[in-house]
Amino acid sequence: LDYAGEVAPEEAYAFLQRQPALLVDVRTVPEWQFVGLPDVRGTQGELATISWKHYPDFSPNAQFAQSLAQAGATADSVIFFLCRSGGRSLDAAVAM
Repeated sequence: LDYAGEVAPEEAYAFLQRQPALLVDVRTVPEWQFVGLPDVRGTQGELATISWKHYPDFSPNAQFAQSLAQAGATADSVIFFLCRSGGRSLDAAVAM
C-alpha cells in the first residue's frame, strides 16, 4: 500500500482506541530515554520502538524494514509512524 498521509496525534490515538494498529516510534534511543515513549495502554494498539536513524551520526538504519517485520508488521497492517518533528516518520512511512 502507498503512504496514506499525515494524521494528527489525536486522530492516531482515536484510531488505536477503536482498532488494532502498530504505532512505530522512529526516534533515537536517547530521545526515548529523555523524552519518554507514547502510552498505548487502554488502546488496541501496539508500540514498537525502531530508530529510523542511528544516534549520534544519524546514519540510516539499514535493518529498519526487517525490524518492522519482527515487530509483527505485515502488508495488511495499519501502521502509524511518529518522531519529534514529523520528518523521520514521514521518510519511514513513505519508504515502507
